[in-house]
Amino acid sequence: MLCGEYISRDPEATLRGEGVPLLPFPGPEASQEQWASVFPIDELPPLSSRAFGFYAEPWCGVGVVSLMSLLLVSLTTDAASEAGSDAQKAGSVYHVVVPLIWTWAAVAFACVAYLLCGDNGEVKRTARTCYPIPPQIARFLMSSDSMDGMSNVTGPDGRTYCVRCLVWRPKEGEGGVGHHCSTCQRCVTGFDHHCGVFGRCITSRNMPCFYTLIAMLLTGVLTTGAALSMQAPQEVAP
Repeated sequence: MLCGEYISRDPEATLRGEGVPLLPFPGPEASQEQWASVFPIDELPPLSSRAFGFYAEPWCGVGVVSLMSLLLVSLTTDAASEAGSDAQKAGSVYHVVVPLIWTWAAVAFACVAYLLCGDNGEVKRTARTCYPIPPQIARFLMSSDSMDGMSNVTGPDGRTYCVRCLVWRPKEGEGGVGHHCSTCQRCVTGFDHHCGVFGRCITSRNMPCFYTLIAMLLTGVLTTGAALSMQAPQEVAP
């Protein structure tokens, strides 16, 4: 469905009095194809540049996980190697703790990789998320005016339209809390917080991975503690 208003794809040419074809302005019930014919996704304004923290903060997270993994693996393997003949007295425990600590480290790095590169619920530009464009936003796009300071638009169905990403975010209860991150400069759903250690938004999509990473730290400390506690006591020279 198209409304009666007509717009120009080249408003500057219209102001100059040049003859340019006018396109019917899509109405709220227009199809995605009709919207795409007037506002192609690849011709929308580019997404905002990522903030510096998006690139800098992950180095902190990788460094912390690497340092803790190196420390715990070293302590555990040293404790096992110093057991010597006492390893048999401790049964098979020393044959378990070393593979375990390496397993926890591997899982931790896998979690870090997913947090940095995996799906965090980012709302990407597609025909389903971009259209229909709210009329007030569409007019700004056609006039090429800046939308700085403009508020997000709430749709009649409870969804919100982000004026920076130009996407519809699902209403709360359908996809979780929709949020535009000032560091990532993207909209996400199911938002919990932005992690300043890993430089990524933690959402309902990657929250299990985030909790698993914390659990790997705790299990790693317990595994190392168990290995150290079973070391043979040092003999004191008379």
